[in-house]
Amino acid sequence: MGGCQIRTSLRLSFAAGYCHANQNSWTIGLGGTGTQGIGCADAGLPCSGNFSEASLSTDYAFNKPWDVYAGINYSKVPDGLAKEFVGTTADGTTGSESQTTVMFGGRLRF
Repeated sequence: MGGCQIRTSLRLSFAAGYCHANQNSWTIGLGGTGTQGIGCADAGLPCSGNFSEASLSTDYAFNKPWDVYAGINYSKVPDGLAKEFVGTTADGTTGSESQTTVMFGGRLRF
């Protein structure tokens, strides 16, 4: 008499992530003693800003060697950290840029 074995065919996994970075405003010390401060905007340099990024992905394994995956990523970078991005001012002190990326594919492991 044989035993009963139950196998689940659903092999679904998820992953998520979030990252955030801040840059404060700053001054440059000028003069012989370095005490004469000039702000970053007055120096024509990037000032304060931040960066945020979030992602979500899922993977479905049909069996041991085959699986498919899909994911989405969103990022936004405003103000000083966005210098040289499209949609910001030439000196990088204002404006922002955001981007959404979608990916999908399949994998065969051997």
